[in-house]
Amino acid sequence: MSNASSQADRLAQDYSQLDIQDESQRSSESRPHGNPFEKVVRAHHYARDITTDFARACKGLEVGQLVKDENFTLFESVQALEVMDPKMDSGCLEVGETLEDNYNVSAPLYPDGVVGIIDQLLSYEAAWHQGYPLSQTLFTSLHIDHLLTQKRAPNVLPTFTARCDDEAAPIEVKFLETVLQAYCIGIVKSCDIVLEMVTAQNYYEEEDLTTQTYQRDLLTDVPDQQCATLLEDACSWLRDRRKDNYTDALIVRLEARKTFVESFAPAENGTSSPVERWTAQKERYKSIRDSHHLASSVKTAFSSKMHRKLASTAPPRPPIELSFDDSIDELSRMCDDLMEASFVGIYEQNASPESIRSYLWSYSSRTPAPSTFARAALQSLLLSDGRPAGAGEIETLVLNELKESVIPIDSILDGSFWEIEVPTDPRYEVARKFDWFFERAAQPFANVFRALCQNRCRIRRFLTNILPEFDDLSAEMMQAFATLPGHAEGASEKPLKRVYHPLPDPAKINDHISLTENALLAVTRLQSLRVIQWMIQLGFEQDIYQPHELSNLYHVFSLACGSAADVLQNTITVVVAYQEESSVSKAQNFNLATKSELLQTRRLRLSSQAAFARGLSQVNRRHRSSLRAPSGLTDVHSKFYRFLCQQGLIPQPTLSYTTPILQYQLRIRPLLLLAHPPMLFPEDPSSINEDLHGVELLTAADKNLEEASKSMQNLLKQRVTSRALGIEGVERAWETDAKGVLRAAVGARLNVKRARDWWDTERRRNEGEPHDLSVKILTVGAEAASKGMWLAWTIPEISTVDSNA
Repeated sequence: MSNASSQADRLAQDYSQLDIQDESQRSSESRPHGNPFEKVVRAHHYARDITTDFARACKGLEVGQLVKDENFTLFESVQALEVMDPKMDSGCLEVGETLEDNYNVSAPLYPDGVVGIIDQLLSYEAAWHQGYPLSQTLFTSLHIDHLLTQKRAPNVLPTFTARCDDEAAPIEVKFLETVLQAYCIGIVKSCDIVLEMVTAQNYYEEEDLTTQTYQRDLLTDVPDQQCATLLEDACSWLRDRRKDNYTDALIVRLEARKTFVESFAPAENGTSSPVERWTAQKERYKSIRDSHHLASSVKTAFSSKMHRKLASTAPPRPPIELSFDDSIDELSRMCDDLMEASFVGIYEQNASPESIRSYLWSYSSRTPAPSTFARAALQSLLLSDGRPAGAGEIETLVLNELKESVIPIDSILDGSFWEIEVPTDPRYEVARKFDWFFERAAQPFANVFRALCQNRCRIRRFLTNILPEFDDLSAEMMQAFATLPGHAEGASEKPLKRVYHPLPDPAKINDHISLTENALLAVTRLQSLRVIQWMIQLGFEQDIYQPHELSNLYHVFSLACGSAADVLQNTITVVVAYQEESSVSKAQNFNLATKSELLQTRRLRLSSQAAFARGLSQVNRRHRSSLRAPSGLTDVHSKFYRFLCQQGLIPQPTLSYTTPILQYQLRIRPLLLLAHPPMLFPEDPSSINEDLHGVELLTAADKNLEEASKSMQNLLKQRVTSRALGIEGVERAWETDAKGVLRAAVGARLNVKRARDWWDTERRRNEGEPHDLSVKILTVGAEAASKGMWLAWTIPEISTVDSNA
């Protein structure tokens, strides 16, 4: 304590010696001479460099010790850092610098200058779509600043000068007032369209797009068509002029801006489709690139000083300068993204929900990632106020989900049950249960589709918030569906501990009500398990897990796939038994009067059986494709990585701040928070594959691998066309994923073989035979994409190296 007190006393003494004293109290001899940091601040004060004294005083401080003056607050310290610092103080001017720019926005411009300014605005627009703020991009334009700071009446467009209608004006003035003015208004309106689209959907500030407008009005009151008409008038004026390269270059730029402004206006008869529109827009960007050599740079038309006029609390930053080729590439990719997104807006009402999810999953995994504007447009096409826009109501989507996955019986889902008005009729109760489920499940089901429209990193975090919604829905269903065998016991909204409800016995489901309850519970459980699969899969894809954790997480992934497959298998058994019993009952109780009635009834029965067979085939296909094959392959990876850990080929890090159990529970924390988990999973990682050791793990992995490979090969032979799936482009995405899984299976087979060979040679070495080989593991992670692998499969590269080298 004495040592610390003496250090504090010396520090206080040194601190007191650093005070700035009045010059009148100092002698001229006491001032330091020749100090380059000495500067006379006022008539009676001077400043000196205290860096050395300050550093010496700080050496007496202990770690965590703080010296604070009560009269010098944090606000004052930050103020002291900002004042007169050009990087922080927007009012700091260099010697000879003026506060305002002297550029005259009304000055006439020649065509090459207009092309140069437009191309620079295009580059800034591309930078803004990449996530940079408007203060560093479009708002650095003096022409745009002049338009946005004018006082104008509602629905009246701003102008550069007051001579817009003067026919005697020079041609250079007409280029400014007619062409550049129209383009600047068009690009401002484009920003307003983008912001309106993005802010109406789920987005994340600074992560997706910077939506700060600094209290500038982006012509929100001006209709889109009014801006489009202004751009068309500018094009007409140019067409009436003498044809030359500059005229063509300006026309294609104005047409590209007009197309963007009109892109999301209500469609009219005879207008082009979204695919045709964005394809033509991409061709215009190509023409703009080819004519960029005609542009002359007008650097004085842009200034970083515009930041001083904005309502911003952020320090000034320099403008973002992208090369013109990179800017056109960015805008062309956005056209491709918008063209792909437009496919989901034309799907049929009976489209498969699974195909829509596959499409969205493939869309979000595009490289480079889709732009924020394109993903917002996709959300607006797919969802409207949380409901599917193309399929009408959420009931249609959930009904298609039920028909596709758990209850392919048209007699229950054809709508006739809703016509029953007798409360004692079981069909009336079935309709009421469906209505309750549609109302309660609308938001969780819609959120799944909304989550898949986010950026790839955000999807995983979004899904962790959706999982409790399905858990709450399951808890409410457990209480509401008390007639379902095995689910009434222990059902509670907030149980004291997690309660797993096993699948019901198919033999006890023998009426419409229990069949309906089982189907609704099954589809909810399938949705929860799908969310869990995506969460874990994205963890592999984004390299969140460390190498020694891969075995445990692949095991949980395998359990999720296997549990979903069990749910579907149980549902198929229930539906088949119910259909058979219903057919027998109808045959026994039916009394035919004539032969014609017999033939008609037979035809109806055959038609119903054919529809049931098609629905059951679709369930079986999904059962094999998305669940059984990945389940077997993930189990292979789990056992293989467990073998590598047991043999010390993947070292277990020693961490002082955690334990293996805590680290594992951190990874599966979203599952631990569920009151009614849809699957059983181990809470202790030491229990995973604990009964297998050494070559037993490789033998079990090889067996599962053979079954998974056969399932994938059979699946690829049954190529599903995009027409059957309901959305164009799904077939390509589906085949890409399937082939990626198959390549991962091939890579896993090679690794298991090499590991078995290594095991045999290692055993011979332990028996005394000479051996000079060892194994080196190279975990490639996301690099698997460059080799055609699926990113969810972290495939290690095993190579033998000479231990004597």
